[in-house]
Amino acid sequence: MEKRNLLIVSTIGLLALTVGIFVFVLNNSGNSGSSSKSPYQLYCESHPNYHGTETQWLDDLINGRLGDKKTYTVTFNSNGGSYVPSQTIEEGGKVTQPANPTKPGFNFVRWNCDNLPWSFTRYSINEDTTLVAEWSIISYSINYNYDGGSISFENPSKYTVENTYTLLPSEKDGYEFGGWYDQDGNYLEAITKGMTGNLELTAKWIPLLNDLSISSGDISKGYVDIVSGEGYTGECIHLHATPNDPNYAFKGWFDSDDKLVSYDADYTFEMPADDVYLVGKFDELRDFTISSSDVSKGIVADVSGDYVIGGQVVASCDLAEGVYLKGWYDSNDELVSTRNPYKFEMPEHSYSLIAKFMNEEDIIQNEWDKAHGVVPVVSENNKTLTYGLYPQTVVDNIELIAELNKIESPEKNGFYLYDGDYYYKKTARPFYSVNPTGEEILIYQDFDNGEHIVAGANYWFKCEPISWNIIFNEDNSYQLISEKLIDSQDYNFTEYSRTIDGKLISANNYFYSSIRGWLTNDFFNTAFYLRNEEIQSTLVDNSAESTGRADNPNICEDTYDKVFLPSVIETRELFKTDFGAHVITTDYSRILNVCYSLDENYLYCADYLTRSPCDASKKDIYRAKPSGYINNCGVMVVSNAVRPCINITIK
Repeated sequence: MEKRNLLIVSTIGLLALTVGIFVFVLNNSGNSGSSSKSPYQLYCESHPNYHGTETQWLDDLINGRLGDKKTYTVTFNSNGGSYVPSQTIEEGGKVTQPANPTKPGFNFVRWNCDNLPWSFTRYSINEDTTLVAEWSIISYSINYNYDGGSISFENPSKYTVENTYTLLPSEKDGYEFGGWYDQDGNYLEAITKGMTGNLELTAKWIPLLNDLSISSGDISKGYVDIVSGEGYTGECIHLHATPNDPNYAFKGWFDSDDKLVSYDADYTFEMPADDVYLVGKFDELRDFTISSSDVSKGIVADVSGDYVIGGQVVASCDLAEGVYLKGWYDSNDELVSTRNPYKFEMPEHSYSLIAKFMNEEDIIQNEWDKAHGVVPVVSENNKTLTYGLYPQTVVDNIELIAELNKIESPEKNGFYLYDGDYYYKKTARPFYSVNPTGEEILIYQDFDNGEHIVAGANYWFKCEPISWNIIFNEDNSYQLISEKLIDSQDYNFTEYSRTIDGKLISANNYFYSSIRGWLTNDFFNTAFYLRNEEIQSTLVDNSAESTGRADNPNICEDTYDKVFLPSVIETRELFKTDFGAHVITTDYSRILNVCYSLDENYLYCADYLTRSPCDASKKDIYRAKPSGYINNCGVMVVSNAVRPCINITIK
């Protein structure tokens, strides 16, 4: 009975409360009730500082909290950014999140209160509050176009709105530095505080005047147009030479070292950065004859006639389909050259050449030689050349691997011969990284076929001709650097200085380095075992200038080597070509601890060694990065790749 009475009382009380709420709304809204708006909407219109939801409003109404509330001011301190107006908020209300402010050189992060992040959806206002903007500083990139000038490593590659840097000049032979200009053509002397935006800076060069001296070697034999005086670097100069005697012909233009510059009597060139001294020489004529041993196989270009001693002669032969030139033979039936065309200088006596052609056996042997790097083969675009043989591509044919595993011993070059091709077997020791606890972590790497490299596994590799980028060629001589990164070696076996022949030798001394010994012995005798007579001994420049550091204390004497690494200066010149920096590894080099990049812009590329010692440490050397940057590393770092250089002369 008591429960029933309690229920009746509660019900009557709830009805009375509801009626009271309705009356309260009508009285406070000033509306007769004819509007279609809800009581909540009407209340919000008459109380614009109220920011609660309809549910909150009902709760406030029932609990008597809809009387006048206190208001507080929320101030926005943009901390150096653009102005943000303050807000007046009723007690318990929430701040409306404003549009993000802006600040040159910074990214807006968030609003903080008392150094703690502020939540506009969770936090209410119960007092005057100041919200402070937090910013992150933007780092802008600076790219330099040196336009053939030297790289200024001291210049910054990045900057912020708060930095100040003075931009250092570049250097270029034959030119005066005219300043740095941005992508909009504005002169820029320094990075100053307040600057923003990525920069593309280009060096401007002002050509310098150099001496120009042109003369005839013997005016009784011939004369030249005299253009002696001065010329600006890059200026176009035209020369002309004419013989005086019909028994003489123009021999060529020769420099102050008596080195031939050009055979052309009408010679046009750009003024270099140095003074120019040229002598036009004339000499007696000698008889030259050229012929074909079989005109049905090949017809020679008729260039028979009189040539000046030392003058250039070009012998060429138009071959019939399926016919190969065996070579050019002299009057003593001795092979002179296999090149077609063949350029040479006229000797001091009458001379004759005859073109001879291959038989079927010669053709088969020639094709095998080309396919195995025995003879140099220049590409049609004259940009690459194949020569030498080295392990490169992993063998993934199961049947072939089974046959190779049956071979008991290698040939003298260390390779295994099967079905006319060479192969090499090696146990994988791919690159490991070390985590902070000192534990070695295997960095998974792949072959070109997508197969994961497994540490400790044995792999067979096909030995293929080494492809070389042609750096420079003149007549039959070529300066070459390998197109791919074909091996991985440390620069030296120790990081400590040693006493050799009574001298203290630093670990980064190239003359005594283990990498030089490996290149000139192991690599040379392996890669060029089948043939190496084209490779020339090269005087390798190991001066301080070659390292890019004029006062480098860790240099060694120059060396005579048949295989060598590029120097820092040579590498910088390579970076200006399309084959300098972005150099990929071979399958074989990836199992030899080389660390290749997984960045999609440099995929399969790796750092490669230069021969140049670091000037700041006796334990460091310089290496080339895939991005075209040079930095230093320890001599015992084994993750660097090897990119050898050679100079060859093709007979």
